[in-house]
Amino acid sequence: MPRGIDDDREDYELLSDFVAQLESADTVAQMEAILSSCLEKLGLRYFAYHVIRANGINGTRLPHAITTYPKRWIEHYLSSRYLEEDPVVGEALRRPLSFLWPEVCAPETLSHSQRHLMEDARDAGISNGLTIPIIGRGVDAASLSVVPDELDASGRLALIRHRQLLQLLAIHFDRRARSKLLETELIGGSSRRRSLLSPREREVLEWIARGKSTWDIAQILRISEKGVEFHVENAGRKLQAFGRTRAVVKALMLGIISP
Repeated sequence: MPRGIDDDREDYELLSDFVAQLESADTVAQMEAILSSCLEKLGLRYFAYHVIRANGINGTRLPHAITTYPKRWIEHYLSSRYLEEDPVVGEALRRPLSFLWPEVCAPETLSHSQRHLMEDARDAGISNGLTIPIIGRGVDAASLSVVPDELDASGRLALIRHRQLLQLLAIHFDRRARSKLLETELIGGSSRRRSLLSPREREVLEWIARGKSTWDIAQILRISEKGVEFHVENAGRKLQAFGRTRAVVKALMLGIISP
């Protein structure tokens, strides 16, 4: 059905309200609630906003995300290490324009593991979505994915109808949320953050922060030098900061270790 003047007016009012609310938001949680409420009015159930930093070991993608996906699905996605296999994330890093998932997820074009991922996602109610890539700054690339209430043809039509509006929502959300999301990753020292690293990993980083070499730390902790390097690598992976200096700096900034 062609769009009418009333449709355009409704979209303009919704976008204006959305932008005004975002401008007054101070936290990631507030921004998440504002976007979720806006999308609900468009008949969209879930969203996932990702900032993908493609600079990990061997090109590993390091995600920073705001999402309303079900917690059980997020846990399954992460524990199954689906990020590297996800065809939607892969396309978002390559494509400049928004795309519907069926356009890039035809079963015959996917690997066995990717088909398994998409089947699991469908079972979790995460399917038939639309992803909007957002031009990255530096090494970052971002995207907003949305999933409709209805996972049939009517849901697809809702995505097509609101495609241009969703593009504008994504751009405004990225402009406000990206820096706040990354800032939140770096600031604060709660017990939850401290528990991110094992006691031994914290111990090794603290000795590095005090200027000790790998050999020194091995002697102090009575472990092998390979053991020291193992703990450094694990800590770096968990902190998404590769290289011992970056790992130590981030751990200090997060309040996980003391200088």
